[in-house]
Amino acid sequence: MNRSPSHRRWVFVIILFLFLLLHQFDIFMFTHLMPRIMGFFQVAIQGFEPAIIFNMVVSIVFFLVWGIVFDKHARKKLLSVASFIWGATSWMMALAPTYGIFVISKAVSGISNASYSGIYAMVGDFFSPKHRGKILGLFYLAQPLAFLLSMLLADGIVPRFPWRLIFIVVGMVGVVMAVLIFTMVGEPKRGMREPALSDINMTGVYVLDLEIARTILQKPGLTLMYAFSLVGIIPWIVITGWLFTYLNVVWAMPVVDIYLNLLPSLVAIALGYPLGGFLGDILFRHTRNGRLWVAMAGVIFPGLFIFLAFNLLNDQSQLFVLLMTGMGLFMSFTWPNIVASVMDITLPELRATANALVLLFQAVGTFIVPVLVFFLQARIGLGPAILWTTIGPWMLCLAILIALLFLLPGEIERLRRHMAYRSHLEARLQTPERKN
Repeated sequence: MNRSPSHRRWVFVIILFLFLLLHQFDIFMFTHLMPRIMGFFQVAIQGFEPAIIFNMVVSIVFFLVWGIVFDKHARKKLLSVASFIWGATSWMMALAPTYGIFVISKAVSGISNASYSGIYAMVGDFFSPKHRGKILGLFYLAQPLAFLLSMLLADGIVPRFPWRLIFIVVGMVGVVMAVLIFTMVGEPKRGMREPALSDINMTGVYVLDLEIARTILQKPGLTLMYAFSLVGIIPWIVITGWLFTYLNVVWAMPVVDIYLNLLPSLVAIALGYPLGGFLGDILFRHTRNGRLWVAMAGVIFPGLFIFLAFNLLNDQSQLFVLLMTGMGLFMSFTWPNIVASVMDITLPELRATANALVLLFQAVGTFIVPVLVFFLQARIGLGPAILWTTIGPWMLCLAILIALLFLLPGEIERLRRHMAYRSHLEARLQTPERKN
């Protein structure tokens, strides 16, 4: 039996969940520390923008770099390197004597920000297809938890310490996580949890071949999921970036009330990730389109709820809180199922690169949002702009998912046949030749 022991799988889950939680907590905390850093270096918000832009550009470049090297080399070693880079760049920012060096240090930190594709690829080799959605949902849960943690500490504990000391402590955390990943996380063989290979003692080593990758990564199913990633991220950025402003300026809702009204939706987002992944796994056992049906709920219901909230309500009613909570719960259903679907149709040795492209298109979509919102806001107002840039992309995502309903089963079947062929080769290699 070529199976990773159960405890090794859960060691992987615990350590990498902590990595994601703490790394994203660091990203969110940077936002809270910005005013203090700007004051120290005596720069205005316009002068601080290069630090953010360069960081995002470096991340976009390294999404693909990480994906390729993850598929060619040992992933746990590379993840430990990514964690060390996280720690080292935090120390660089803490010790930066000038603002220019701080900007360079912040830009370099984008390297570690782009390393998540290796984690998602390892999920496919530690867990079988019927369990991947819930594990991915658990990993996605780290982001809202990190945001909540940063909110809790931003006004209480963090202001009591110098910002340089905070970066030094964060750097220590990154180095400790690098050691934990390197020493405690196993390196599963690529494809070992595929149904056709799970009962075979694999001897072959499968790594990325760029010539094969160019053909496979352009298959229609993956292309549509890249399009989904580009379009599907837009409502998330709009809601997190402009909904607060809309409630405060247009509805004249006090800041405290906004936090109280949106807190249930943030909790719902956190719960929606593992729930969506769990439901996708259940339906996938009965139909190969199971994950897509759950993802479709994740674009239909949020669009309906935000439309009702903006058009039927004009006060601070409890119904608004319920609609926002429902929107948050369902909109989390999409990403665990999309990433799991990428694995369902991609060769094991290409999954980090495929997931890196998903993350890359999400990052590109993030760049599009401000231009799109400001363009529409100047012409139709902030409220209608929010509706157009949430419901519109969600409806495009629905069209993409409907197209995938026809494509995905066939592509899953082709991958399964290839894995069965690979299983046959492995069995032949392990069977001694009969003597004449």
